Amino acid sequence: MNSTESSKKSSGTPLFSEKYVRNQAELVVKGSLNLNNLNLEDLSNLADYFIKHLNKKDNILAIQKIAENILNKPDSNLSDSEKFTPKSLVILTNVFSKLFAKPDMKKAVQKIAMAIGKRDLSHFIPKDVANLASAFSKFVFDSREHAIFEELLSIHTFITDPRNSAFFDEMSLIASTMLLKACAPHSDLYPQIAAPMIKRIRSLTISQGKKSQNLMIQDGIKKTNLETLGNLCIALFPSLFQNRLKKDAFTVLANLFNHIQRKVELSSDPANSHAKSGESYESRSIALTYYQLIKVYAQVAKQSSSKSKKAIEKWVSQMVEHKANQILDSSSYSWNLIAKLETQLAMSNTDATLEHFTLKHWKT
Repeated sequence: MNSTESSKKSSGTPLFSEKYVRNQAELVVKGSLNLNNLNLEDLSNLADYFIKHLNKKDNILAIQKIAENILNKPDSNLSDSEKFTPKSLVILTNVFSKLFAKPDMKKAVQKIAMAIGKRDLSHFIPKDVANLASAFSKFVFDSREHAIFEELLSIHTFITDPRNSAFFDEMSLIASTMLLKACAPHSDLYPQIAAPMIKRIRSLTISQGKKSQNLMIQDGIKKTNLETLGNLCIALFPSLFQNRLKKDAFTVLANLFNHIQRKVELSSDPANSHAKSGESYESRSIALTYYQLIKVYAQVAKQSSSKSKKAIEKWVSQMVEHKANQILDSSSYSWNLIAKLETQLAMSNTDATLEHFTLKHWKT
């Protein structure tokens, strides 16, 4: 298959079959598919296809080839909105961030970040801005001296600028969660962006009294999966130690508590009657999600003086008792995520959640 034919196949109606992706990866690795002959949107789509099949070694090599191709393109190409759409830049950044330890990934994302820095972020949709922040955050944990951090800072500035309130008001619960979670490891960014983001999250999870609004909010939470709510909880975790943010964060977490209880119950027993009502409870790493929930609500219970304190303490205790083995027996991938999570949140007055499970692991 020549490059023109492959470009046609990736335009319009793309083929997602494993065989197609494998063949494309082999062609890229061998150099038989000239990436320069693909339009830039197809290039990003191809990278997106490969990242969904990472169990194949050639697909990782293919993504590295795409990163090299990006590095060899003129800077003007990436800055040209007609040649490279915002969506294409977001896809490539997201793909490269999943392989951030591989050669050239950081350099390619730095180049994309510099190109995005020349764009008006208002031309991006809120979910894409949140995706960019999430991807950039993976590269800047240990460094503040490169273009990626500068662009993460630009996103921070853009979101907190009152002149961009219309854009801000369009942010969904998922986008808001992603953005806040991306900034959670960065103590120099989190306090400023957390205040408006928590207020936005509060407006998406707590009704102001109107019946129609309440029904819409309840339906939205119902359709939000457990993984997103676990990420939201951990994104709010640093705010529990900051007086200016604590009240609103507590309000959000207290309001979500019953929803989370219900979703955890359903994740443990999918045959539960809630399944018939269309409740979303999925998580790609359920052990990590349980860990996040235990960590955050243990802190909520510890700091709370409300009537719900005993109920939350009891639920956390039950979660530890019933989910501990599932967390301890989770994959190395989940444990790596948990370790990374603890490292990133070290700037907070953190708790002993990880120590608790480590001691339990030694005893068993």
